[in-house]
Amino acid sequence: SHEIRTPMHGVLGFITVLARTPLNPVQASYLHLLQHAADSLMTIIDSILDFSKLEAGKIQLRVAPFPLRHLLETTVQLFMPNAQVKGLMLEWAVDPQLPEQVLGDRQRLAQVLRNLVDNAIKFTDGGRVQVQARLVRREGAFMTCHVEVRDTGIGIPSVHQATIFTAFNQVDASTTRQQGGTGLGLAICQQLVSLMGGCLTVDSQEGQGSSFQFEVRLQIASTDDFMEAEHPGLPSINDEDEQYSRSVQLRAAKPLPPSGMPPARRSTRSTRVLVVDDNPTNRALADIVLADLHTDRDLVSDGEAALTACRQQRYDLILMDLRMPGMDGLETTRRIRQLGNNPNCTVPIIGLTADILGVNYEEWRAAGLTDCLYKPLKVEVLSQVLARWGIGGSSPDPYSIPRFL
Repeated sequence: SHEIRTPMHGVLGFITVLARTPLNPVQASYLHLLQHAADSLMTIIDSILDFSKLEAGKIQLRVAPFPLRHLLETTVQLFMPNAQVKGLMLEWAVDPQLPEQVLGDRQRLAQVLRNLVDNAIKFTDGGRVQVQARLVRREGAFMTCHVEVRDTGIGIPSVHQATIFTAFNQVDASTTRQQGGTGLGLAICQQLVSLMGGCLTVDSQEGQGSSFQFEVRLQIASTDDFMEAEHPGLPSINDEDEQYSRSVQLRAAKPLPPSGMPPARRSTRSTRVLVVDDNPTNRALADIVLADLHTDRDLVSDGEAALTACRQQRYDLILMDLRMPGMDGLETTRRIRQLGNNPNCTVPIIGLTADILGVNYEEWRAAGLTDCLYKPLKVEVLSQVLARWGIGGSSPDPYSIPRFL
């Protein structure tokens, strides 16, 4: 996973950087085609790696508080531009009886919904795509949510419906050429829904459209659950509490910043970030992204150099590659946390990873990571992270920034 994704993230990162430079119309057109091709390749890589992880039984649901109704609505809204390009009506209805806050894997639920809506739009040339989510039942602290994605597209012949959830299966070989894809999306969705205690089914008529439906059982979040999600605090090495959450939508009259503490008075010195990454392409990309954010930065290639830098300089944030030869990112983080009176032992350390198969949140938290970002680095995402930890950048909605730890 790491070996495949890292070079691709370098490509994607520098495509983004190049797009921010002056280009003539022809160059901009070529770059747009390059971006589309690279994104498509990355999607295929992600699908294959995701499926491999599911087949190996290595995907674990990441249970944390999140706003269910908000997630359903915003996920569908992401596809409004795609629908408009094709002249389709994209409609959604979310049952107001669904609880606002639940405990579950926000990322995986959104992944399933994105795939179904994306497919519906791809295979519908006229008419509409409708998404409905409703409460089926409440059982004590748990509830069951039913989601349906219906379209007026080409439909699926009955002879193919029994195998539509089989890996690498596509109804028509020409589909790959016309719409792209690996034939893994529905197989992945089926397994993810199964992990969430449900089942994904299809009802379709050729030439009339399709309806994909699934149910998931989720725990209703308590007040303590989402208050902890709002004010998680800075994790410490010995902190065993859940310090992570996805976005929550509770609004206080005067909400605290994500650290759970009043905002510290800002000093007049400039923001300084330490980047620790053994890959020179990644370091160069981080240098450009941080320069765009007007931050001072030091770039080092290994853990020993990071420890030396921390003994000599005070930083506001550390970006730590987790996969490095010799002393890896987690061990480097542990040693920084153990520097005693050194001011860097308490600064936010953000892990950087390209490895979706090697995720171990418990180990990350135990090592002292504050948060984690998937590569490639993007200006807007890093700006939000800096702002969330009171370091700089703009001031985005703190509830909209996903946390991993």
